[in-house]
Amino acid sequence: MQVWPYLLGVYRLDSTADERSAQDLAAQLEYSRLGMEWRRTAAAALQREHETVPPPPPELPAVTGEPVKLLLCGRDVNRLLETYCCYF
Repeated sequence: MQVWPYLLGVYRLDSTADERSAQDLAAQLEYSRLGMEWRRTAAAALQREHETVPPPPPELPAVTGEPVKLLLCGRDVNRLLETYCCYF
């Protein structure tokens, strides 16, 4: 006989073997019910997640020709340096 269920208050000290068996069966059924409910909830959440994911953006056309050169004023250069200083 294990004493932990009694010490943790799962079983009453004056309970009979039949009462403990009935209590164990009820706990197993509740555990099973909760597991099935959790699986249904997880499946519904996964389905909802797949439904709400936006489609991927369309492919961008390939860039051909010479690269575009940007003219930056001093203020823009300073902002770039402040933002990305660790890359320089």
